[in-house]
Amino acid sequence: MDEPSIELFERYWALDQTDQGDRASFWDQRAVSFNQHRESSGSKVYRRALMGRIAASCGLGPDSLALDIGCGPGHNAFLLAETGAQVEAFDFSPKMIELARQNAAHRNLTDRVNFRVLDWAGADLARLGWENKFDLSLASRTPAICDKETLVKMMAATRGFGLIITLTEQHSALQDGLRKVMSQTETLRPAGRSLYSAFNLLWLMGYYPEISYVEHNWESDMTLDEAAMVHSRYSDPEAVRDYLATQLKDGLIHEKVEAKIAVMRWEVGRGLRPSPAEITQGAAL
Repeated sequence: MDEPSIELFERYWALDQTDQGDRASFWDQRAVSFNQHRESSGSKVYRRALMGRIAASCGLGPDSLALDIGCGPGHNAFLLAETGAQVEAFDFSPKMIELARQNAAHRNLTDRVNFRVLDWAGADLARLGWENKFDLSLASRTPAICDKETLVKMMAATRGFGLIITLTEQHSALQDGLRKVMSQTETLRPAGRSLYSAFNLLWLMGYYPEISYVEHNWESDMTLDEAAMVHSRYSDPEAVRDYLATQLKDGLIHEKVEAKIAVMRWEVGRGLRPSPAEITQGAAL
């Protein structure tokens, strides 16, 4: 049995890094409906409570700087900005950033949140002026933090707290039906594997990550095309679409989801802080 090591959990996390095609295009197509869901009353209540706890636990206030990695249409960034913090936020989807800027203007927060299109894997912290800059770096349910390199880069931008929000498990009658059709058994979800890998990497680097869990339930209505795209992780897209077509009611597919969300927080200053030079040189910690 392999001894726990940074290299072991790097390899384990890499098992999730399958070819996902053009992810920016995927999220561009989902941006409008995703934004509409974030504007729903249930989502707003859940998000405001969660971001409020995060801001308080990380001591955010008027003099704070926050980074929202993979910000989508900006709703978490707006709640952080309401604490008085100045927020830098980005996403690799141009459509998400277009909607985020529109949402910021509607909320009169354009002076508190700066949005940009950016792929985190290729981000140059020195050029951006983001080295050791942020009191909170937040990555909420985003593919941007997908391996050790992107995790370490997140810490290199942080002088305070790092925080990752991950979907660890979810259940719905629609997903149960899909698994039966595809003859797939329930295994450790990629999101759970990512959390497990990130936690152990942080621990082995000398950090002290804390994890709490939040129950979150939601309902959504999708067209057949959108539902097929959302559930495209299965290996037989034609079979997925055929099954989803049987679930149409009045032209839409309704899904009620029960989920568990993990919130992992750690203080970057209490570990083996990676220097910007180490990030640039790709040095192992």
